Amino acid sequence: MARIRIVMAITLDGFLPKQEEKFMQWLMEEPRKGFPYWEEKASFQINELYGIIDLSDMIRRFSADCICQTIIHDKNSADYADGLFRYNLVDEMVLYTLPISYGKGFSLMDSIGKHHWQLRSFKLYPNGISRLVYEKRRM
Repeated sequence: MARIRIVMAITLDGFLPKQEEKFMQWLMEEPRKGFPYWEEKASFQINELYGIIDLSDMIRRFSADCICQTIIHDKNSADYADGLFRYNLVDEMVLYTLPISYGKGFSLMDSIGKHHWQLRSFKLYPNGISRLVYEKRRM
């Protein structure tokens, strides 16, 4: 069965960063460290045009080395990720933590639900951004 990966950035207090943030610009443009790096590693890029039910049927037809991925960069893509989490479809999360806090905003943390995640790798960049890659632990 194919795997679903979500790549997203959050602020230190867990909110979706604004597009115009300099750190978000870096993530969207940096080819070897940011979002473009993950785009190259995925088998398919998925977005809100892929229905959740259709996607759950599709992933059953592909092998485990097939990665369906969505990059969370705005409210629409965050809403889509919310659905993926709620239907328990996410197998892997790439979480970029930006060294800023907002105090309020749009949060995906409630959507993640109760799961055990295992840290697979981490990286700290000179600009203060950290990248954590988690896999859902199979029980």
